[in-house]
Amino acid sequence: MMKKFLRPFILYAVGLCTAFISCRKDDLQILPTVNLSSLNFTSEPGEGEIKIKWNTPAENPGFMYIKMSYIDPRDHKYRVITLSPYTSELTIPNTRARYGNTYSFTFIPYSETDTPGTPFVLDKCVSGPAPSTVTITKTPIKLAKIITNAQEPSEGPLANLTDGNLDNYFHSQWSNSGGTEPYHWIDLDLGQEVTRFEIHTWNRKGAGNNFPNHIKLYRLSKLDDRTVDMEKGAFYEYDHPNKTSGGEGEITYPEIDQPEIKEPIRYLRYCPNGTGGSKFWHLAELSISKVEVSVFNPETDEKSDMTDMKK
Repeated sequence: MMKKFLRPFILYAVGLCTAFISCRKDDLQILPTVNLSSLNFTSEPGEGEIKIKWNTPAENPGFMYIKMSYIDPRDHKYRVITLSPYTSELTIPNTRARYGNTYSFTFIPYSETDTPGTPFVLDKCVSGPAPSTVTITKTPIKLAKIITNAQEPSEGPLANLTDGNLDNYFHSQWSNSGGTEPYHWIDLDLGQEVTRFEIHTWNRKGAGNNFPNHIKLYRLSKLDDRTVDMEKGAFYEYDHPNKTSGGEGEITYPEIDQPEIKEPIRYLRYCPNGTGGSKFWHLAELSISKVEVSVFNPETDEKSDMTDMKK
């Protein structure tokens, strides 16, 4: 008799407990009270980025955190960023202007019980163009041959100019008032055609004058080309960048931000005059490098695929 009485009671108690637990669980699912559309979300383009801003509630934000998600059209990956209730701006990096207004960002508020609220979508966002990157490669050139028209017999042989030793030097002819040559030059066989190059020099140590002063560069058809107009034939002129004892200097032609030479150069004449008004000069070391400039524009050179954006 007792067993018949207890069985309904036990079933009733279990049911009551289950209902109570279920009720408590439901009570824990607190919804966010914020309406994200009231926070005035805006976006503006940056250089390869999108800047998003919004207002933060002055007090009692009505949510614990926000999850922002979007699909990146560059790699078609789904990305999620968690934001605190005090965040008021966000920068999305690595965006591209070429995708137009296809960027869409979804914001979902969450309560302290991790319960999601009503999503807000900020769509038709655009990016500014991503900046280009410039890569500069300098490759030292092993000169095939080098000659001069005015070697000083008593010192500074031409071989010293490219031996890698800064303690010796080349000297053009100073004896007999510089000889009969009106200009003292060296001709360089680069061994290859180049469209941009760098000349790197080191001045003679311990000297006080006759450093390279004003330099003229000539294009040659061969070494020791005597048909070149030395008065008007230079394709580039510049002042030596360092006119001190042991000083180091370099020039690049054409400059990095200028177009490369349309007609490549192999044979090059280097013709300075000396500081102090002399036609003779000296130099410890000279080297030439081939310079290559590579420009990568993410908006045009990077693969563009809108497949996922159209789904």
